[in-house]
Amino acid sequence: MIDNYMLWNNGARSFSDFVSKTKSYTLEGLEQKITCPTLVLSAEGEGEEARAQAQQFYEALHCPKHFYSLSITDGADSHCGLSNIALTSALVYDWITEVFARS
Repeated sequence: MIDNYMLWNNGARSFSDFVSKTKSYTLEGLEQKITCPTLVLSAEGEGEEARAQAQQFYEALHCPKHFYSLSITDGADSHCGLSNIALTSALVYDWITEVFARS
């Protein structure tokens, strides 16, 4: 179901068409233009490449930023922290609360 949604949402007819259409989806080179506070989450279970990309993105940012690694110990190590959505949601909403408290 999720696969079909991803294809439909991106106007793709197949997975290879989806990959081709989404290759241009990147923030690379735009990090310096991001000025709002930014939270970067990285899950241990997403694999080495995904974690490296999250770290590189974080390091390239020039805005107020925070990096959080979702760990296997926390049980939130899947994509987007969905394996422990309660913890992931708490982290995100606590961060938002802190950002608004500073402004």
